[in-house]
Amino acid sequence: MSKVVVVAGAQFGSEGKGHVAAQLIQLEQRAAHPVLNVRVAGPNAGHTVVDRDGRAFALRTVPVGAALDPCRCAIAPGSEIELAVLRQEVQDLRAAGHRVDMVIAAEATVLTDEHKQAEVEAGMAQRLGSTAKGIGACRSDRVWRTATRFGDSPEAVALAEELGFEVIENWVAYMNDYLDHVPQAIVVEGTQGYGLGLHAGHYPQCTSSDTRGIDFLAMAGVNPWHAGVSEFKIVLATRVYPIRVAGNSGPLEGETTWEELGLPQERTTVTHKVRRVGQFDPAAINRAIHANGGEPTVEIAMTMVDQVLPQIKDADGDSADWASAQLESQEGTAAATALFEYLTTVRAALDAPITMVTTSPSTALY
Repeated sequence: MSKVVVVAGAQFGSEGKGHVAAQLIQLEQRAAHPVLNVRVAGPNAGHTVVDRDGRAFALRTVPVGAALDPCRCAIAPGSEIELAVLRQEVQDLRAAGHRVDMVIAAEATVLTDEHKQAEVEAGMAQRLGSTAKGIGACRSDRVWRTATRFGDSPEAVALAEELGFEVIENWVAYMNDYLDHVPQAIVVEGTQGYGLGLHAGHYPQCTSSDTRGIDFLAMAGVNPWHAGVSEFKIVLATRVYPIRVAGNSGPLEGETTWEELGLPQERTTVTHKVRRVGQFDPAAINRAIHANGGEPTVEIAMTMVDQVLPQIKDADGDSADWASAQLESQEGTAAATALFEYLTTVRAALDAPITMVTTSPSTALY
């Protein structure tokens, strides 16, 4: 029997979904479970993963599991693929010694320079705070049935052959065969955040698709009700301080500044613009929790908690083991107590349990 886990964002993107997905993959690997990591959507979202040698990769197309050998990876039908980005990311990963074992759905859509130019000419960045990376234009072509599918593009198929990737024609049959015959964990790596969803209440300052776990499952072609699935959950990555991209990107409850928080400025992975930042907003997170089905399906991964509690930076592993070790010193006891009090306060305001806390770009407590 297989486990299906979807990683989604609870806020406005940049919640650390790549890190959360990487932690979930490594948990399964430590339990000796085979893992299939499925990436959906397009290269407007950058997911950062730190490999076991401490090297960071900002990936816009390739799943984060590609940096965590051994991990089978897949780019799903509901994805937009910019061929140059795919090639560069694979080359960078392989130059670092990673195998990059991956399949690509023939039904994924090829994103072109024309798509990006269309969004630039439409003023998407200025009007809506869009990354203007061509995702919406590419999806529009798909709706109009004028887009080029990956499997129909000689250039794309040639690139897949060059990189050693199989192009899967019948994706549903492929996934069902996996679920029927290969007990494993399937980690679906979603993008952006619930607040950016097309129908999440912030139109038109939103992305061009919905961003719930169920939407990512549809993009991934993964059926969590398949007879071969024994466990299904959605993990919502949730920042301690939510962000939105710079410019006219829409409302942000409790907006503040990095200076007021005493933190260095952050820039987006893809556009490199300074992010807007806000105070923690439990009401917004609860909307995301209920939109994704609520308990018992939904769990919370609190990310970047070291921004609030710098004393827990780099804490890693089982939370009970870490807390026990901390009690051996006065300083450690204070850190463990501070984390317990913080999580107790946050949990009381949320409608789903907190099951992960990230403490640096490469560490987490469970």
